[in-house]
Amino acid sequence: MYDQIVEIIVQKTQKVPDYRKGSVDYSLPSCLLAGFAVFALKDPSLLSFVENFPTRKKNLEEVYKISAIPSDNGLRKILDPVLPVHFKDIFKGVLEYVDKQGVLENRRCLGKRLPIAMDGTGTYSSSNISCSDCLTKNHKNGVTEYHHQMLVASIVTPDISTVIPVFGEAITQQDGSKKNDCERNACKRIIPQIRELLPNERLLVLLDALYADGPTIKALQAEDIDMDYIIVIKEGYVLEQVAQLEKRNELQSYEWKAGKGNCCKVRWASDLILNGANQDIKVNY
Repeated sequence: MYDQIVEIIVQKTQKVPDYRKGSVDYSLPSCLLAGFAVFALKDPSLLSFVENFPTRKKNLEEVYKISAIPSDNGLRKILDPVLPVHFKDIFKGVLEYVDKQGVLENRRCLGKRLPIAMDGTGTYSSSNISCSDCLTKNHKNGVTEYHHQMLVASIVTPDISTVIPVFGEAITQQDGSKKNDCERNACKRIIPQIRELLPNERLLVLLDALYADGPTIKALQAEDIDMDYIIVIKEGYVLEQVAQLEKRNELQSYEWKAGKGNCCKVRWASDLILNGANQDIKVNY
């Protein structure tokens, strides 16, 4: 199956538009596939991949269709301007393939929903090198840290250790904004893209407490999105309502035996108001 997935990536990469004009020394597909191969082969760095290229050239040509590559800095200069939106068709091709192979079937749960976890991750950090897309963090010692982050969505399933990437949304400095972009804004941007990539799935989005807010839930509940969700909550009006229900012994509950003398118990409440600013949003706890 891996060879087929690589072949899909190779084919889709050929369709990514080349922003460069005139003649070029290195093809964009070869550079893009080199970027993919770095992670597929678990090389420690781009520099290491470039240094080892001559000894692996035959295999890289055969498996990844990489004909030739520039230096590590040359690769960065070629790849950095490529817009992530052009990778969407690559992700879609892989997702459609694994679905046809039945890979997604045993990953659905809770009423055939496909669980998708989203979380932010850092991709770059430096106090010396920056670009126009960098986020900034000013430390107390006067040092400015420049960094890049990404919000990543992946299909996850209990009892299965491997995950399937769905898409990623860059958390970068937005045009015309003096404020840092944030995970919440990136979440609102990636939600419709996930629906586009998985148009026929019943989706269950899993988020941490950062996203327990009205705009995120409204984005998930939008008529053309229609995603179920489980969001962690650590504080706020929902918990206050739960505390009042608990005092009155009005929380619903259910318990069962789980073997070896273990007893499991869950408690829940339905139709709670999210918060004062979003009284129209009702949630379960």
